[in-house]
Amino acid sequence: RYVRPMQGRATVRKIADLGSAAYAPKALLLAKRPLAIESPVIVLFDGSPLARQALKTAIGLVRAFQSRLPVFLVTDSAQNAKKLERQARLIMPKTIQANLQPLYTTDTSYLADAIESEGSGLVVLGRQYEHLQEDEVQRLICLVGNPVLLVL
Repeated sequence: RYVRPMQGRATVRKIADLGSAAYAPKALLLAKRPLAIESPVIVLFDGSPLARQALKTAIGLVRAFQSRLPVFLVTDSAQNAKKLERQARLIMPKTIQANLQPLYTTDTSYLADAIESEGSGLVVLGRQYEHLQEDEVQRLICLVGNPVLLVL
């Protein structure tokens, strides 16, 4: 899919703000349409190292732009969902209000639908997850219409 280049000084400044707000050592911003900063910052979390980094990055963006934070817990069971929720809450400061929702699948079409149900906000993804490999993450990026910040 074609990604329209962003233009204008305000956009460049906002992208610089994204970099200063995010704590990802390496990240790539992919946008199919203009980024709506007031929209939620959406993140997938499965406890893996890149998912932890993606959550930390999302928290920085939520703080900077005072956005909502929907967190999808990607897991295979309710027991693991509770474990992931505890891990995510340890990473998140108490001042951040997050909506943690378990998703009991790694089907990329289902994940894309869940992400888009939260609106057109920025999605922060790790390059790969425990049960979602790099090629599946790439497929997910192609399926969602949201802008994506990919943590490398």
